[in-house]
Amino acid sequence: MDAPPKREDKFYVPGVVLIALGYLISLMPYLWLFGTPLIYLTGVVLIFISKRSTRTKVLFTLLPIIFWLPGFWLFVYFASEHMTPETFLIPQNFRGKITLYYGEPCGQQLQKIDGRYIYHIPQNGIMIIKNPLETGIIDQQYYVVDSNGRKTSKLDMLVQRDFNEEYTIEKNPHKPKRNKIAVFLGGTGGSGAVNGVDEDHYKFREMYVDSWDSLRVLDDKKSDSIAFDILRNCRKEKP
Repeated sequence: MDAPPKREDKFYVPGVVLIALGYLISLMPYLWLFGTPLIYLTGVVLIFISKRSTRTKVLFTLLPIIFWLPGFWLFVYFASEHMTPETFLIPQNFRGKITLYYGEPCGQQLQKIDGRYIYHIPQNGIMIIKNPLETGIIDQQYYVVDSNGRKTSKLDMLVQRDFNEEYTIEKNPHKPKRNKIAVFLGGTGGSGAVNGVDEDHYKFREMYVDSWDSLRVLDDKKSDSIAFDILRNCRKEKP
């Protein structure tokens, strides 16, 4: 006697499609609120009323949740612009602000070695560069070099939240020493005026090489004035 035909499982495939679609939409910033509750949960309901095993239902429900964070970061990484990798060679005793001006015809062309731009930071910390200012995800390395240009050590990049202040809500259990010399990123952007004098638009990046304690009390107005003067002189000397 023939076995009775199995009823068609009309909920399984639509449920899988909706869960997959909800997962993909949830990876996109500003859209995940629409993808997760509406599409994903509808798919989960269809999976649970299908005739599949309990194991299959649980897997399709949990896997998108488990893989959401790795998938989100991968999406952000590959969907974002990436700057050309950069290596900064910083004089051994340098402390203070590094100012980089970009897109200046009177400046120097950055050397590129093994796919990385090389910055030979001078003692005054000011570089005027022909290359355009790039934006995007950074890939930067920072080295201390001796008077012969040999690398002697590598500097870490630190940010304010690495240190525990009175106002810090979530304390860092592995906070670095406050007198540790490191690189701290500053501003990036452009301006159309220098010291109140109308000038051609310029684009810049800033960073600091110092300890956190020293950086908190640093007054860099003088270095800003010197940097602007050097930029002006560079433009005047351009043939």
